[in-house]
Amino acid sequence: MMVAFLNSFFWFFGIHGYYAILPILDQLAPFEQTTGVINTFFLGSFVFIGGAGATLSLVLAILIFSKDKFHRKIAWLSIPFAIFGINEIILFCLPIIFNTRMLLPFVAVPIINAFISTSALMSGFITPAPSISLVNTPLFLNAWMSVGGSFDGIVLQLVCLIVGMFVYAPFVYMLDRARAIRKVEIPQFNATFTGILEEYSSDVDDPFHLILLQNEKIRTLQEQFSVISNLRFELYYQPKVNPKTGEVVGCEALIRAFDDSNKLVPPQEFLNAFHEAGIIHMLDSWVAREAIRQLTLWEAEGRSQVKISINMSSATMTHAVAIDKILESIGEKGHLICVEMTEETLASFDDNLKTVIEKLKRAGVSLEIDDFGTGYSSMSYLAKTDFSAIKIDRSFVTDIDDPRKSRLLHAIIQFTERLDLPVIVEGVETQEQVNELLQYDRLSIQGWFYAKAMPAEEFQVFVQESNVNAKRFEGYGV
Repeated sequence: MMVAFLNSFFWFFGIHGYYAILPILDQLAPFEQTTGVINTFFLGSFVFIGGAGATLSLVLAILIFSKDKFHRKIAWLSIPFAIFGINEIILFCLPIIFNTRMLLPFVAVPIINAFISTSALMSGFITPAPSISLVNTPLFLNAWMSVGGSFDGIVLQLVCLIVGMFVYAPFVYMLDRARAIRKVEIPQFNATFTGILEEYSSDVDDPFHLILLQNEKIRTLQEQFSVISNLRFELYYQPKVNPKTGEVVGCEALIRAFDDSNKLVPPQEFLNAFHEAGIIHMLDSWVAREAIRQLTLWEAEGRSQVKISINMSSATMTHAVAIDKILESIGEKGHLICVEMTEETLASFDDNLKTVIEKLKRAGVSLEIDDFGTGYSSMSYLAKTDFSAIKIDRSFVTDIDDPRKSRLLHAIIQFTERLDLPVIVEGVETQEQVNELLQYDRLSIQGWFYAKAMPAEEFQVFVQESNVNAKRFEGYGV
């Protein structure tokens, strides 16, 4: 029993238990020679079934009692090796090493097996066989050989295996429960993220090493998503206005989040978490569905049909499943949707991205380059596909009094005119900035000078008033 305890205890800390307790095993050598039974082969057959900690019992407990997909995957992968007494996969990938939840059963099951097997030996249920030392003999065969070719050995091994399985069972339940706490539901997205942290922590080259390194980040993500799951998400719409006529020519859908007290939560407090967890495509998909829902509602109410621009991250643009779902949501309203792509996304232009862009264009979706001039500015991607417009970042208009920045802004606009591309300038807040842009024909403005992002109903009121005024001015020849 001491050997059983020490072997598993050392393994729990990542130390090869067999080599750590070799001095003790040497002390048992005379007894082994006398009995011919209490040797490493006997221990492997009836005490360490599947490896240190009798982990084959744990594998069975997971497969029978666990509902966690990740745990079950590890268990299935472990079976072929555990049959031969090799259990490093489950030790490092579950993991058991340094996992305090698993310490008690990991050391207890071998001790219980030692008690059962030696009791069976002393009662005469099994008859000792001559000393054998065949490393990694497979399950059942090792039990059969340990007792001189009797099926009683197999029965004893099964008893130890089943008892160990039931010892591990409640701890498997606790593991499941611990992971279930990580379950995050955001009803508005029509999705339950049971695998956010599972994917984040297991999709790595060296699971044990990197899971330990990322442990703090995982805990932080869990805390963030616990807050995020209680937020209310809503799309706000910021108009794009023709500065010469005042007519609303489109809008950008911007996600807003509110807490229980209806206080606005800054986007950076939840967007980074979605990026870190690798599920930003879920957020982008929801934005697309919500935009289409709003367009459908406006159509049913006889409201103005305004083209909506939605932002799409590079991770979403390269996520084939997410893109297909977004296109399914868009349906026949592609002509009313514009996807804003950053230069960062275009910098990694490849065949996959080309395929996605072609899918969007076939659906009638137009494409804009967002934040032009602030990212991976390369003229080459302008020739790779047809864009409907270029959106100039607010940083080019904030200091328009600066001659150098002013010249740069005008150079970019003139450059796009030569490419026959409309321009959207965002971040415009003053009359002076508007006046600087009035000289251009194919230009629209998105900024606080006209309006901040607003709820859908307020946006429709703004559209109606702006368009009525635009027609009035047109009637006066203005």
